[in-house]
Amino acid sequence: MTLNLEPINPPIIIPPAGGPFNYTVTLGCDSSSYALFDFWTDLTLPDGQTMGPLYVRPNIFLAPGRSIFRQLQMYVSTWAMPGTYEFHGYLGDYPDSVRAEDSFTFTKQPLGGGTAGPGQAYITISGWDKTESHLLPDWGGGETTTNSYQLQLGNAPEPFNPETVFHFSLPSDGNVQLLIYDLSGRLVATLLDRFMAAGAYGEAWDASQMPSGMYLARLMTQDGTRTERCMLVK
Repeated sequence: MTLNLEPINPPIIIPPAGGPFNYTVTLGCDSSSYALFDFWTDLTLPDGQTMGPLYVRPNIFLAPGRSIFRQLQMYVSTWAMPGTYEFHGYLGDYPDSVRAEDSFTFTKQPLGGGTAGPGQAYITISGWDKTESHLLPDWGGGETTTNSYQLQLGNAPEPFNPETVFHFSLPSDGNVQLLIYDLSGRLVATLLDRFMAAGAYGEAWDASQMPSGMYLARLMTQDGTRTERCMLVK
């Protein structure tokens, strides 16, 4: 089996305010027999901590000479620890056997002053079959508790065509609506309308049926409302 993790447009430098980057994953079977294996990843932080597994995909079946290709996106939040991260991928029988692996690095630039901020640090991975968000440990080395979340909303890529992912965090459990409006105030999409637990999330919007232009994303919760502009450019 072969595994190739390849960042697009390296080197990957995440700005102080956070942001996304794209990378590709290629899984291959170069033997003369069928392969059944798991794929998983983990992340080594600038202070040496390793968190994972992330984005586990079990029981992948490949015929001889065949491969799977995916283009994925990782979003790194504003309050993530600054420094160099190492992102690892593995093929094998999770968690006991690794038969192929690969990795790449990316760097998160610090906010002004270089100190930890008040917001929740997290990453979001999207592009395979679902979007997953994972908390990052706080800068002191302990796990950040859910009551340190703040109500936040942003999207990436921005501008986008035709899909973007809205990244948001919820400080408490409750009913959540994530709605999209055009600039005339017309509701054009309801992405979420349900009860959700406190945490960090990502929700994709496929705007392939919408005309180019500016839209408003509105996140409404019991803790308040956040509205962000997003630009669809076709």
